[in-house]
Amino acid sequence: MTPEGRWRLQCPRFHPGFTRFALGVRREHRTDLDTVLLDADAMRVELTWHAAVPLPQKFEMLEWVQIVEKKVI
Repeated sequence: MTPEGRWRLQCPRFHPGFTRFALGVRREHRTDLDTVLLDADAMRVELTWHAAVPLPQKFEMLEWVQIVEKKVI
């Protein structure tokens, strides 16, 4: 995989949490690991999570969004 040899990787034991506040209601949403990108030339691994969140009909009613780390045991 690389000139230095094989990589051994372990996925992190956490995932991002996603919270939104709209119309006076705070809701937590789960995220899912979506993409793992291995860039052997740069010796970099990128992980991408996604969340699908229903929003109010008027986007202006969304007051805030927060992304936090949630540990997985």
